[in-house]
Amino acid sequence: MTSPSRPSSPDPFPRQPQASGALYGDLPLTLPRYRSNSHFVVIVSRENGVTSYEVRRVGIENNDKKRVVRGGMPVAVLVARQHPSPDPERQYVDHANGDALDDTVANLHWVTPAFNAWNRPRKERGIYLGVYITGARKTTITVLFRDVCQGSYDNKETAARVYDLVVRLAYKDQVDKTPRLLNNLPDPDKRVAKVASRADGVDIYRVDRYHLVIYDENVQSKHDSLAEAQSAAESFISDLEKKQAEQRQERQKKREKLIKANAITRNADGVAFLPMKLREGNSVEVLLDDDTWLDLVAASATLTASFGCRPWVKIDGKTLFLNRYLRAAGNDIVDHVNRNALDHRLANLEVRDRAANAQNARRGSGLFIGVTPTKAGGWIVLVKLKGKNRMVSKTFAVGELVKALTLYDLCALSQHGPSALINSPAKVGEYLAELEKTKTKKEVEDFLAGRAKKSMYEGVGKHAGDDRSEVHAAIAADLWKLKTKGTEWRLNFEFMRPWYLFYLPQFDKKSEDEIVAKGYRRIGGDDFVRDSKTAVADPAALASPSAAASSSSAPSVSGTSVAALPSGSGKRKRDE
Repeated sequence: MTSPSRPSSPDPFPRQPQASGALYGDLPLTLPRYRSNSHFVVIVSRENGVTSYEVRRVGIENNDKKRVVRGGMPVAVLVARQHPSPDPERQYVDHANGDALDDTVANLHWVTPAFNAWNRPRKERGIYLGVYITGARKTTITVLFRDVCQGSYDNKETAARVYDLVVRLAYKDQVDKTPRLLNNLPDPDKRVAKVASRADGVDIYRVDRYHLVIYDENVQSKHDSLAEAQSAAESFISDLEKKQAEQRQERQKKREKLIKANAITRNADGVAFLPMKLREGNSVEVLLDDDTWLDLVAASATLTASFGCRPWVKIDGKTLFLNRYLRAAGNDIVDHVNRNALDHRLANLEVRDRAANAQNARRGSGLFIGVTPTKAGGWIVLVKLKGKNRMVSKTFAVGELVKALTLYDLCALSQHGPSALINSPAKVGEYLAELEKTKTKKEVEDFLAGRAKKSMYEGVGKHAGDDRSEVHAAIAADLWKLKTKGTEWRLNFEFMRPWYLFYLPQFDKKSEDEIVAKGYRRIGGDDFVRDSKTAVADPAALASPSAAASSSSAPSVSGTSVAALPSGSGKRKRDE
């Protein structure tokens, strides 16, 4: 009697992705998880170039909008970076339709921080956005944009067109993908037109029967004819220049009186300050230079506390952070050198990029910065790479704390300059001189580039043998991870997943050597080893996760090509 033949082992997935960029595997397709607190992501359908996911969050839910995150970065950012922002001021990725789970290319666009803050759900009281009925008898039709009145009009349709006009002037093409933020009445080209533009920044627009004088993206006045509007524009600029000149003279006189009266308020250390009242009712001192104190008091500026006790200054009809008023920073951050957010003396304010500011923000209560103890009594150095969502690490033995602290300090200074937060501030000069040496500089660069002599495979210790034994160890690590932790985890050789799952039931300590040897031959043997560095590091070598049905009841979300969700082999972060 002949026994039925044993089924043959399945072929691995191709190491190259499909032509569309999609991963291999039957739907529903579960993406492998990076670590224990990663999201559960299941691809449920692909249709017309749009991929739909089901996502279950790991951890405590909060009140923020739900977003799909992969590798510590929102998928929306990964998708948007395929089409970088042409404008450096547009640094935020916005969901045009307001749905943070719709990560399709058509729904994402780069916007300014001001537009991102303004694009929030709001309840409108009428059928037109930005149009309100005001007055004692509720008969006046008024336009409001960013809490500024844009005039009153005789009908709601005209008012709605005025609102759309000032929104487009303020945010330009950022509203092209967000028509829901506009009234979008018919015939905009016929009903709205620019009829005059002046070199002093005043423009005249015709909206229906009105001619609007617009300056600084706000309506200054409205008129029945172009001649009246041009005359009003002349008067407006003349009055504005006269008002500004009078304001400068008045402030200069007030400043001189303050100096003569020696009216500057000073604390016990002799430093000028202005009081700022907190929400709790008590006041704190905002430290200032003498000239800054005189300028603010002469301008009748007021200080209010924002979240985190950061001072806002209200001056000349505008409200902004005091540090950004004193230091123009563009898209960068104005940081406090001594880490006192109430010290706004100019010497304490320094413009830094966002990476340097993040490194300089001390978090937690650990004794050391960037250096933590291990269970074995040693020390591990963790350094965030500037401009990348990745960290590099190095472990030091017991008694090598000084070496660990020195390495972190050198890396911080190398990436962020003398203003970086380090463990030994007194040694800044010594460290900077050390970084001038070629040997030290190369050691730091090699560490930050991840060139340490360690295995490129997760679960494989420091390699002392040849490349073949390293690949053997990586295959064994994959099999043991599947055996002990489950099938949802990311593997060193993701394309071998179907082959692994076939042999997994019979894999144990006794059969380990035999199955690993088979896997080595199936992966390509010595031919794979010769090309292993390229094969593992090549981002095109993305492979497929396992096909598994999701038990999640989470809402489906849309995304672009799945290639934006890397699941291939390469250097791995540890599963926590």
